Order: sequence, then structure tokens, then C-alpha cells
Amino acid sequence: MVTDTAAIVDAVATSVAIATVDQTTTSATGFESTAPQTSIDRRLPALPRSSSDALAATLAGLPDTLTATLGSTPDNVPYSKGEWLHVQMEVADNSPVQQVLGTWQAAVLLGAVADRTATNEQIASVIKGMDIAFVQPDGAINSGLQPTNPDIVAGQSFGPVPDDHTVRADVTALLAGYGLEAVSIEIQHPLDAALKVIATAPSADAVAGRLSELHAELLGTPYRYEGVYLELRLANTESVAAVATAVRTGQTSQWVRPDLAGLIGAYVFSTTPPIP
Repeated sequence: MVTDTAAIVDAVATSVAIATVDQTTTSATGFESTAPQTSIDRRLPALPRSSSDALAATLAGLPDTLTATLGSTPDNVPYSKGEWLHVQMEVADNSPVQQVLGTWQAAVLLGAVADRTATNEQIASVIKGMDIAFVQPDGAINSGLQPTNPDIVAGQSFGPVPDDHTVRADVTALLAGYGLEAVSIEIQHPLDAALKVIATAPSADAVAGRLSELHAELLGTPYRYEGVYLELRLANTESVAAVATAVRTGQTSQWVRPDLAGLIGAYVFSTTPPIP
């Protein structure tokens, strides 16, 4: 069965405007993100490359579960006319955690391709947005839309980031400081570097009120990564929270199991009406 819920992206992702060099993130529910409000180093956009080359170069640094093609604005979108990415992301199921992960992964892709192709200081100068199909193992599809934020500048740079082996060691040590154990640490290379971390805790009490703090430390000050995804599991392998930031597109997504929302310290996102 195929369900078309164009709100999937908006339900878990939010857009922000970067007016100068400071980033402020506010969620769809009105909560301000705890991501560090730090300056981001900027570089002039490189000579723009073709959209197809930019897409190929970006996909080469991302997981095989993510594919994309170039095309025009979807017929049902009356705004942001121009070149769009048509993205397909394989997800394990339709859970909120997988929605956060899929939205984040697609946003990292969009940001890197848009930045690579920018012809001026506006990241949306060429790539105007993306539509996303989240494909589950049984073939069910949820879809969403995400325009590129025209208020975000192109030419953001991040780092420095050491080699992947050192990153894994540093992240493992950071997690241990919070009483957590790494399940997986994945370093992606869409343009600069992005970090996907899944960690397990002996109990929810171990990270009481500190999940956003840990996410901010992973991002760094100033930001080391163009994107960070952090998923928390309990010892029984159940996912209970996820926090993700894609800096180039100014999006942050958060979910926590409702009964642990007050304890863990992330906000629960509710769905929003579909995009017309």
C-alpha cells in the first residue's frame, strides 16, 4: 500500500534563516533548539559545477540507501520553481525515529548539492528543493516535500575533522563520558563531513536532561560537521530518542518516546497538515 503524506518532512524537520553568521533554530512547535548558537566559517562558493556532477559527487559520500535524480518542480508545488532533487530513501519502517533519520539524510544531501551548485551567495540559487519518498521493506511509501531555504547563504565550511578512525575514537570517548556505549559511528562525506551516531544507555536515567547537550557537543563549537544524527537506544535495543541537525539547510529534527520526554530532555514533534 502506498500512502502519500506530504507532511512527513515538515512533521519532523524545521527550517531556519541565517541572517549573518549566527544560526538560530526554532522548531515547528515553537521550542528553540539547544544546538549551539555559534558562528559558522564561510567561504566564497566555488565555481559552480553541473547539477548532475554535484549530485554524483555528493551521493558518493553517502549511504547506498539514499538515491536521487534531478528534475523539475513537482506539479503540485506552486512555489520554488526550478531544478529539484527527487530523492528515495530506504527506511526500516514508518516509526518516528526512521522519519527523523530519513529526513536528516535527505536534508544533508540537499544541502551539499545545493551548495556545490550555487551561483551566488544564496544556497537556493540553483537547487530549489526536493521531494522525498521513504520506502519501507514491504514497499509502502511515505512522501514529503522540502523547498531549499532561500535565506541561507552558500559557502558554509566546517571542521577541521580528523581522519575517520580518530573521529570514531573521539566519539566513543565522548559517549563514554555520558555513560553511553556506541552501537555504530558512521562518518559520511557529502561535501565536508557528517556524523551519524547510534548509542545505547543502560537506562533512560543515564541521560536525563542531557541528550541535547550531547548532540551539541557532537556538532562542536564552531560546528565541525555539516550534519549530526544522534539516536539513543536502551539496553533492550529499543530506540527511545533521536536528534538530528542538517546545518546547510538549517533543519533540525527531534523525537523522544512520549513517556520519556520530560526525563530525556528532547521535544516531541507532532504532525502538521499536508502541504497543499
